Amino acid sequence: MSARGDRTPVLSAESVTVRIGGRVLLDAVDLDVHAGEVLALVGPNGAGKSTLLGVIAGDTEPDSGRTTLDGTDLRRWRLTDLARRRALLTQANAVAFPFTVREVVAMGRAPWAGRPEDDDDEVIIDESIAATDTSHLRLRTFPTLSGGEKARASLSRALAQRAGVLLLDEPTAAVDLRHQEIVLELARSVADAGGAVVVVLHDLELAAAWSDRMVMLSDGRIRAQGAPAEVLVPELVEEVYQQPVLIHRHPVTGDLLVTPDRRGLRRAGASAPEPPLVKEFS
Repeated sequence: MSARGDRTPVLSAESVTVRIGGRVLLDAVDLDVHAGEVLALVGPNGAGKSTLLGVIAGDTEPDSGRTTLDGTDLRRWRLTDLARRRALLTQANAVAFPFTVREVVAMGRAPWAGRPEDDDDEVIIDESIAATDTSHLRLRTFPTLSGGEKARASLSRALAQRAGVLLLDEPTAAVDLRHQEIVLELARSVADAGGAVVVVLHDLELAAAWSDRMVMLSDGRIRAQGAPAEVLVPELVEEVYQQPVLIHRHPVTGDLLVTPDRRGLRRAGASAPEPPLVKEFS
C-alpha cells in the first residue's frame, strides 16, 4: 500500500458530535485523514459511518466539535472552492431528468468553469468514463441504468472533479465482483497519486484488501482504528457485529478473510429454529 507523506492531516474531525431527534449519531469522534492513504470506515448498520462521511465532506453540520480541510474550518470554505478540493459520492445515485451518462459526468467539471482547467474538460470527462468501464453507456440516459451502472457513472462524475480528496459512501454496494475491484483500484490510484480517500464499506474483506487504515465505528463511536490486521480481530468484530467470525489469511494471496463462524449451526443432528412464516402458512 501507499506510504503516507506529510503527517499533517488533510482532513480532520475534532470531537464531532451529531444528534438527530434526540438520538446521538456521532459521539465526540476524532478522525484524521492523510494524503496518500485510503481510509476505510467500517461498522454495522447505524454505526455512524455515513454521518461521519457527511460531516467531513461539509454536508452535515455537527452539533459540536469542528472539521477542517487543509487546516481551515469547513464552514469558512466557499462552496466552489470546496468542490474543487473534495469530491463526494453518496449512496443516492438518483438523477431527476433523463440526462445521458456523459452529461452526468460532465457535471463534475462545473466547479472548474471559467478557469484555465476547463480547457481539458472533454478529455477529463472521457477519461473518467473510461476509468469506471462505462464508455459503452455514455449515451444511455441515467434513469435506464441498473443500480451498479448508476454507481459507476456517479463515480465517474466524482473522478471528473479532479479533486485531491475523494469521499465515497458504499461505492461497491450494488456493483458486481469485477467492478468492485475496478472501483477500489481507482480509489487506490487516487491515493497513490497523493490524494486522500475515505470510503465507507460493508465488505470487511474488500476494506482490508484495499485500505491502508481502517476505522471501525459502533453506536456513533470509534471502537478501533489502525492497519486492517490490527482492527480485524475476531473478538472485536464479534462484539461489534454480534456475529461469530473466523479471520485468517488466504494461503496464496495473504489477504485477510472474514468468514461467519457457522459451525454451531452445522453440528451433526442440529437444526435451526423453524421460521415463523413456515408455521404461519403451513
